[in-house]
Amino acid sequence: KANELRIGNYFHPCNTKGGITLPSTDIVWRVGSIDKFGKVGVIEPQEHDNIYLPISECAEIPLTEEWLLKFGFVSNELSVQPNVFVYHSGGIYIRGMSGAVHPRDVHYVHQLQNLYYALTGEELTQILTNTEEV
Repeated sequence: KANELRIGNYFHPCNTKGGITLPSTDIVWRVGSIDKFGKVGVIEPQEHDNIYLPISECAEIPLTEEWLLKFGFVSNELSVQPNVFVYHSGGIYIRGMSGAVHPRDVHYVHQLQNLYYALTGEELTQILTNTEEV
């Protein structure tokens, strides 16, 4: 399903303090594996090895313009090029040969990643600059 976490999805890990679970919004990890018990293995560059946490401690990342740009989306209301993901103030549009599709229920990064994979068969990952790491 589009709203479920799958391998390769980005998420914020959560911290539990005083019985309250809050996402660490300054940290972004990727799902490396999900076992039958709901434990998520993390793909984390260099800093940690073998991190596993319950899926309940994986927080959604709101889909923002910053994330769309990281994924290589184009801001263009007038794009007529087929097979292009574009966005503008009205949301995300997928332009195909016969028109544009506007998926209204995509509010989080992992939902966009899942939709992109379902439509293209390819993973949607960040475009990195020379100074960035995922």
